[in-house]
Amino acid sequence: MDGRRKQHRHRVDESGIKNKFKENIMSRVIHFEIHAGDAERAINFYEKLFGWTFQKWDGPMPYWLIITGPDDKPGINGAIVCTGSVKLFAATDPS
Repeated sequence: MDGRRKQHRHRVDESGIKNKFKENIMSRVIHFEIHAGDAERAINFYEKLFGWTFQKWDGPMPYWLIITGPDDKPGINGAIVCTGSVKLFAATDPS
């Protein structure tokens, strides 16, 4: 041999891996909530940082819907709630 190592390349059926992966993971995250002690301050921060837009929810508690981008683009929307941590929710597969 001329000193070069022989490289072994294994072919992987990626479609099988992708299908198996999809079967075994949780559903896509569909909504998030940011809990904030000062909602107006948080809204100002995220508007400037990410360009998100906010819509006050007309309900019994202080809650602002977050629009993170256009509906025809990948991504999720969320909300700001007055209090303290981040919560993520996943959808269940209806089929």
